[in-house]
This record gives sequence, C-alpha cells and structure tokens, in this order.
Amino acid sequence: MRLKNIAVILGITALVGCTSTSETVKRLPTEIARDAYVSEIKIVALPDNVSPEFRGKLVSELESHLKDCARGSHPLRLAVTVTLFSPQNPALTILIGDSNKIKGSAQLIDPSNEGTVGDYDNWLV
Repeated sequence: MRLKNIAVILGITALVGCTSTSETVKRLPTEIARDAYVSEIKIVALPDNVSPEFRGKLVSELESHLKDCARGSHPLRLAVTVTLFSPQNPALTILIGDSNKIKGSAQLIDPSNEGTVGDYDNWLV
C-alpha cells in the first residue's frame, strides 16, 4: 500500500509552501506558519484494521513531504490521529480505479509551551 501524497491531502501541511484541504478547527497563525517546520511526528492513534507497517509508511510520507515545504526555524510537533482506514477493493481498482480511504485529525503543537497552534479535522484520502 502506498500513501501517495498523504501530507497534502491530510490538510496538516498548512505551513508555508504547503496546502490544506481539511476542515480547519484552528488555523495556524501566519506569523508561526511563516517560520515553522515539523520537528517531530507523533501518531496518536490508528484503527485496528491497518497493517503493522502502516505507521512507519505514514510517518515516512509525512516527513518526506514536510521537509520540502516547511523549512523554517520554529519547531512544531505534528500529532496525527487516523480514525478510519478503508483499504482499496481490488476488483473495483481494476474496473474503475478504487483507492484507500483514510480519515482523521491532526494538530500542530508548539513544544515550547505544549499549546496547540493548528488543528485540522476530517481530512480524507
């Protein structure tokens, strides 16, 4: 399973140079976004039906995308909760191009004070 461009779709990459496609619960302030990068990615929770390697693949995809678009000097921690994982249906993939569906929430946390500076919900891949 490939988590193709998951960071863009998650909507958690609202840092400078990244895009957001989720419901914004709390928008990352412009002054923080201008000079921020993600120093740590924490997977808070995953559904029971994900494979053992899912966590590592998700972190790897997020790190890969974030290093290209968030290059400031202000560190933030990314906390990701995946609430739904619906794997692609092989038969539908052949017929009409089905794909994995992933839904969840993500928070950007300032490690200096543990405050949530950005909160994004209901992203769907």
